[in-house]
Amino acid sequence: MAITSKTVVAVGALGGTIAMTTNTDDEGAIPTQGVESQTGDLAEKYGISTRTRDIALVGSPSMTIPTLLDALDFARHEVDDGACGVVLTHGSDTMAEAAFFLSLLWDREEPLIFTGAMRPSDVAGSDGPGNLAGAIRCAAESSLRGLGTLIYFADHVHSATLCEKTDSTWVNAFTSPGWGPLARVDAESVTKVLTPAFHFPPLPAPDRNLQVRIPVITATLDDDGCAIEAFATQGTPQVEAIVIAGAGAGRLSERAAKSAKRLASQGTVVAFVRKPVHGVTTTGSYAYPGSESDLIEGGLIPGGLLSPEKTRILLHVLIQAGYHGESLAHELRRRCLA
Repeated sequence: MAITSKTVVAVGALGGTIAMTTNTDDEGAIPTQGVESQTGDLAEKYGISTRTRDIALVGSPSMTIPTLLDALDFARHEVDDGACGVVLTHGSDTMAEAAFFLSLLWDREEPLIFTGAMRPSDVAGSDGPGNLAGAIRCAAESSLRGLGTLIYFADHVHSATLCEKTDSTWVNAFTSPGWGPLARVDAESVTKVLTPAFHFPPLPAPDRNLQVRIPVITATLDDDGCAIEAFATQGTPQVEAIVIAGAGAGRLSERAAKSAKRLASQGTVVAFVRKPVHGVTTTGSYAYPGSESDLIEGGLIPGGLLSPEKTRILLHVLIQAGYHGESLAHELRRRCLA
């Protein structure tokens, strides 16, 4: 990309380890740093100017949909004001979900890139400055235009749809299981190696004042279906949908399947997805009770290539966008390639 004096990247901070320092009482890291102190002179050597804003300063388990919608507003405003791309710093624990959420809504050609850190800024080997510098370079990279929302971590650029946090502590925590990154970055260049073969139009942003309750249930060995059954019990708080992470490619025990199909017959949206990190949800490999064929026949919706958490996010946005019944099932399957 040709860097010019007008190359501007906007950086919005949402908290996370990249904004954390350790305290003197050795009680662990806490969020303390605003985006200006994180950004510093990182972009100057590449001829990139930055505009910054502190949006939130939280650990990522406390991230909310309304805060992410604030980040979306920030990103849109900055691009419309001339930024060639936007970087959002975010905690790693829920980054994959947050990036996927905004990928459903992002309606600009300019890159929207999430990054963060696995180590606080004041410890040896802190990875935050390198990740932030790389993300800023990628946001200014013309070859990444039109790819939507991305995650930059440890020299690699990933699709927000495919990327997952696959290690709890390693600095190379983010991968695209079974697929691989879209680009890699070194000291001299950003090299795009892949372009996603599918792209969907953006969905309407959900109402930040409406809560959508979609629990995720994990199937286990000798599963009697009690966790699923609880949602069919009178007096249980209403839920808009349920996502079940099934064994293998999404399969359930016969008892759990019976409960799930009964819940679906009562009108609750029930999606089933694969539990393993790698792979997809199949739709017809087996036909025994609790298999994917049996679940689909019983009214459950397969989740395709998406993780349980991302299926939940997609359902949230689709339900608020007005999808229901057959239209909801069709759009869910279309967008997760089921």
